[in-house]
Amino acid sequence: MPVPRFPLPSFTAPINPSAASAHRDYQRQRQMTLGDLLLENRIILLQGEIYDGNANELVMKLLYLQSENRRKDIHFYINSPGGSVTATMAIYDTMQILSCPVATYCVG
Repeated sequence: MPVPRFPLPSFTAPINPSAASAHRDYQRQRQMTLGDLLLENRIILLQGEIYDGNANELVMKLLYLQSENRRKDIHFYINSPGGSVTATMAIYDTMQILSCPVATYCVG
């Protein structure tokens, strides 16, 4: 016995471009980590002992933010007991050569 076919409604209403854009932004933010959101707002957080690995990551973040906007401040929050002198100097030297201001905050 054949199944009766019913016409499907047509959904050809125009899509609001700003609603579609807002949805894409929402989807993008849902996939971002907290670290990504902080970096997007030009905030860098250093937690724990400083060693070569996390110093390299911090230098990359500083250079990335410099390339995004050379005039906007970078906010650098530090919660660290110290660590490798050479790794710390790599971070410090990078901060000195940047043209954008770097505000440092000591927490903890």
